[in-house]
Amino acid sequence: MGLYEDEALQPGSPDPGPDRRRRRLLGWVAQHPRASKYVAALVLLGGSAVALVSSTTNWNPSTNGLPPNQAGYLWCCGASQVAATWEVPQLMPASVQSAEGVWIGLQTNSGSFFLQVGTQDNETDFSPQYEGFWSNGPLHGAPMNLGDVHPGDVVHAVLDLSGSSQWSITFSDQTQHWSHTRVVSYAAPYAHALAEWIEEDPAEVVPFQKAQLFVMAKTHGTHMSNLRVNGEPPGLFDLQPESFVDGSHTNFSPSAVAHDSFRFIPW
Repeated sequence: MGLYEDEALQPGSPDPGPDRRRRRLLGWVAQHPRASKYVAALVLLGGSAVALVSSTTNWNPSTNGLPPNQAGYLWCCGASQVAATWEVPQLMPASVQSAEGVWIGLQTNSGSFFLQVGTQDNETDFSPQYEGFWSNGPLHGAPMNLGDVHPGDVVHAVLDLSGSSQWSITFSDQTQHWSHTRVVSYAAPYAHALAEWIEEDPAEVVPFQKAQLFVMAKTHGTHMSNLRVNGEPPGLFDLQPESFVDGSHTNFSPSAVAHDSFRFIPW
C-alpha cells in the first residue's frame, strides 16, 4: 500500500475556522487496491485541497465542498496515549468499489501533529481486502501496512509516547496471535493533542478530476471497546461525538459510550 513511486503528497492548507478546528482530522492517504488509476485519500474535514504531484505532470484535485466523512469520538485535550480494541468488520458484497477505515489517532487542532493506527477495508472488483496500517504527519497520511487481517478478527491498537519525541505504535491481531510494534521519531509539537476513535469513509482522488467520496462500505457495524486515553478510560463529559451522512444520505453515528465502549451504527 502507499503512493505510487512517482507521486508525493502535499498537505492541504489549515482551516482557520474555530468551529471546525476541533473537527479537523488529518486522514490517511491510500492507494486503492487493484485500481491503478485511483489514489484513495481520507480527506480533511472542511474540504481543504489535497495536491498530488507526479514526476511527469502536476495536478491539484479539488476537494472543495466534500462533506464530512468521519464518525466516532474525540477526547480533548492533552493526550499522549490512546488505545482501543475492535472486531474487523465484515464487508457486505457490493456491486461498486467501496471502502471504510477504522482507526485510533492523536492530533493537534492545527494539524501540526498527527498519528494514527487502524484497519482499512476495501471492496474492489467484487474482492474484499482487509489490512492493518499506521501513518503520521511526516508520511502525509500514506498508510504503512502492518499485515493482513480477516473479518471478525479482534484487533488491539495503541499509540504511546515513549520518549520526548519517540512514539510507539502497536497493532495486535489477537485472533491470529500476532503483533507488530513500530517506534518512530516525531518531534512535532503534540501538546494539547486530541485523542480519536474513528470510522471513516475515504475519498477517491482521481487525476485531473474532482475528488469525491467513495461509496461507504456496507458492514454489520463495528464495536470499539477498551477505550483508553493516557492509560485511563476517557471521561464521558470529555468526549465529543462525530457523525456524518454519506452520498446515499445514510447517517453514520457512534452509539453512546457505555463501559468504555461504543458501536458505529452504519445502516
